[in-house]
This record gives sequence, C-alpha cells and structure tokens, in this order.
Amino acid sequence: MSRGGKREGAGRKRGAPNKATQERQAKVAATGATPLEVMIRKMRFHLAIADREMAKGEAADTEKVIAALDKAEEAANKAAPYVHPKLQAIQHSGPGGGPIETRDLSARDVLTERLARLAERAGASGGNSKPE
Repeated sequence: MSRGGKREGAGRKRGAPNKATQERQAKVAATGATPLEVMIRKMRFHLAIADREMAKGEAADTEKVIAALDKAEEAANKAAPYVHPKLQAIQHSGPGGGPIETRDLSARDVLTERLARLAERAGASGGNSKPE
C-alpha cells in the first residue's frame, strides 16, 4: 500500500469550511442574529418604509422614498456576496487546454501573404498577369 503524495478524493473538499470556521459559525448563530441576518433585516426595514410611503400615492414624499431605497440598496449590496456568489471568471485556453495560438496580422504580414498568393495565381495561369 503506497503512502504519501496526492491521492484522488483525499482531504477536505474544495470550498468546505474547516473545523475552526464551522465552530465559529455555530457560535455566532447560537448567540443571536448573524451579520448577514442583520444586513437583510436592515434592507427589508428600509424597503418597508419606502413601500409605506409609496402607498400614499400623490401625497408620498419622494425624498423619503429615495432615502429609504438608497439605504436598502446599501444593505443589499453588503449582503449580496453572501447570498449570491460571484460567477467564476472564464479562463480561455487553446486546443486541448493548451495556450491560445496567436497570429500577428500587422499590415506588412497581410500584404506579404496577399502578394505571395497573387504570385502563385500568376504562375499557375502561365505568367499572364493581364485580366481578360
């Protein structure tokens, strides 16, 4: 039986919290509201203020609505990373996961390539370069 080295499926799974993190999260949750719960509660509180003010219709104080929505947005922005994880950036690669193949298409290279193709065509048509 071999020992040491990298083994498939061994170790803590990627993204899983370690024991210290799990203990800390359990302690915070057991002692009351978590920071995320506070942010969400604040967001909903300010949304409710804005909703009550907008329900007044024509008599609504737009400055009060805007201020409440701004505070709700601020709390939502702070809570969002914990509720909606960011998508991973796309890593581009070439064929078979290798490097991306690049070509310099500067004007000189393009012109040289076109001239070579024209010379080949002229040679294939018997050297007559006049169009018919």
